[in-house]
Amino acid sequence: MKRQDDSDKPTRALQRAQREKLLQEIVKGMECLYDWLDSGKTLEEVAIALDIGAAGDAISESSHEFCRLGLEIIRSARKQGADRNEVMTFFREQAKAMSSANS
Repeated sequence: MKRQDDSDKPTRALQRAQREKLLQEIVKGMECLYDWLDSGKTLEEVAIALDIGAAGDAISESSHEFCRLGLEIIRSARKQGADRNEVMTFFREQAKAMSSANS
């Protein structure tokens, strides 16, 4: 039987931790977008606020891109009749599945 090389075990553990943190940040980011929308802002108003924040360097380019993508996901979900709970459940399940698959 071939002995398994454990020399990359710390690297794999670090990568797994980084993926889990990223997935948590994605869920948190989507919740923030929904909170903004639930406060009465429209998709367009949120998009404009994000653009202004990015133009003024208040948010990073990658965060801006993520938020714009998140808004598109929300827009698409609404067109399909999905509400916040359905979308967030989907994201949490995906994060959990990806986390489990990488364990």
